[in-house]
Amino acid sequence: MLKNYKLNKSELTRLKQEIKIYQHFLPVLKLKQEQLQIEQLKVKKQYQYISEQYSITKAKISPQFALFTDTANPYSISDILTPQKNYFGRKKCSRYNYSYYQTCLVSNFIY
Repeated sequence: MLKNYKLNKSELTRLKQEIKIYQHFLPVLKLKQEQLQIEQLKVKKQYQYISEQYSITKAKISPQFALFTDTANPYSISDILTPQKNYFGRKKCSRYNYSYYQTCLVSNFIY
């Protein structure tokens, strides 16, 4: 998709002004892009940490898994592992607001 530019002086000055504006705001846009990439890396690391914690907790629960499969047992695994409350945070990066997953509360299970 090529633009058809008019070959006159006014079009040339308009294009020069567009280039000047683009070059003026390019460093700001690159900085915002870098900041967003940093935040994305933080979110990925937080996700990995939560996944590891989930795996550890699942490994701790697995020895008692036979307890949950018993039909006479009043406890249900879905009742225990269903989140009671989720907390989300909000951050501002440059002029952009975004929300992220902060923490999750599950019911206390005592056996």
